[in-house]
Amino acid sequence: MNRANPAETTLAPTTNAMTTASPKTSHKMRKKANLPSKICPVCQRPFVWRKKWARDWDNVVYCSKRCQGMRHRAQMD
Repeated sequence: MNRANPAETTLAPTTNAMTTASPKTSHKMRKKANLPSKICPVCQRPFVWRKKWARDWDNVVYCSKRCQGMRHRAQMD
C-alpha cells in the first residue's frame, strides 16, 4: 500500500467566496466614514445610517428604541 508523504501532498488552490468580492456587489458598498450620521436628542450620541432605515432616514430621530422610549417617558413626567 503506497501512501503519499503528507509533506509532499499539495492541495488544489481554493477560493473563498467571503474574501473575493463580486463586481456586482462591490460598487454598492460604502465606506463607513462616508455614511450619513445624526445626533440622538436623548443620549446626545452620534448614530450612522443603516440599510434598515434607508426608506425613511429623514424621519429617523432616535438612535434606538430605548432612547425613543426614554424620550416619551421624559415628556410624561
